[in-house]
Amino acid sequence: MAWFRKRPAPGLMHHSELGSQYASHAFQDKLKEFGMTCSMS
Repeated sequence: MAWFRKRPAPGLMHHSELGSQYASHAFQDKLKEFGMTCSMS
């Protein structure tokens, strides 16, 4: 929802907890779709 409201520039770094939902392939794919990178490796 934040992406739709603010429309950040590509390259935004997404910081999150170390929960498994943030490490999932589906979530990582969605971040890539919006031009974001996850802070977790």
